[in-house]
Amino acid sequence: MSKIALARKLSKECFGWIRQHFVVLCIMWRRLYENSVNLVSQSYQFVAIVFLTTEFCKRRSDLQQAYYYILYVSYITDLVSMISFIIEWTGVYEVPSFNIFFKITRWYCFKSPGIHEFMFALNRFTAMRYPTRYLKIWTGIPFYIIMTFMLTFPIVIDAYFLIANFHCQLHDDEPQCAEFGQYKIIVTLVINVSLVVAAFPLILFAFYKSSSRSFNSEMATVERKLLLYTGLSTILFILRFTFMFLTLTYGNYYLDLMWMFSYQAQHYIPLYLLPFINHVYRRAFVKFIRCKKKHNTRILFVATRIQ
Repeated sequence: MSKIALARKLSKECFGWIRQHFVVLCIMWRRLYENSVNLVSQSYQFVAIVFLTTEFCKRRSDLQQAYYYILYVSYITDLVSMISFIIEWTGVYEVPSFNIFFKITRWYCFKSPGIHEFMFALNRFTAMRYPTRYLKIWTGIPFYIIMTFMLTFPIVIDAYFLIANFHCQLHDDEPQCAEFGQYKIIVTLVINVSLVVAAFPLILFAFYKSSSRSFNSEMATVERKLLLYTGLSTILFILRFTFMFLTLTYGNYYLDLMWMFSYQAQHYIPLYLLPFINHVYRRAFVKFIRCKKKHNTRILFVATRIQ
């Protein structure tokens, strides 16, 4: 057999093997891509949480504002939700105490994104519509009331559903809980989508007000960019839940793939974009990273001298 014929035979067998195992290869590629993106992005999000924690612990910081506190809560909620998924993969859910804690935690995290988006929109709306009253609304007692409402919203809106179906909430993989699982997804969709639908007019009105105002000061420019940032986040949120609904309705692999991409886009594009569009956040974050590097360098230098 000539080399050309042998090469053709090998290439034919290779393409045949790929065609035969195409679905398996796609699933493996997807798992690798999804897990890699989640690992890198959640690690960065953890750094962002530590950074914001240090800023909030200072006596004074430019980031000690309501918008960043809402952002901080959304980061923590998302990280806790991802940790619950990781723990499920490890099989720790088989321990009853862990099962109860993390299933309830996941229930809370699933009901939270919509109220976070609504609070972002409400914050930007009041900043543009009532600039002179903004600080009165988002500081002091009114701010604590707003944050309390945001944190307790999933409990207020869905606690009865949790208690009434507590067994299936903990054991949603059992056959008798199949109907509950579908109902839970519908409730989650309705709660989050309703809040985003309510948030969208606030963002549009804020854009309208911002177009009629002049932005000369540095802080006014930041306010405008935060509004654009919030609008992008809301649009990505709508895309995520649109593909989620289509996937659950039609069960198509490609729709499920788009759901994954939209999920990661909604989570991670705003996360990475914030330092680029907000120089106040970027300046504080760069200072935070540099301080950590200088601190580590100083420790290594001392250790070398002791040796």
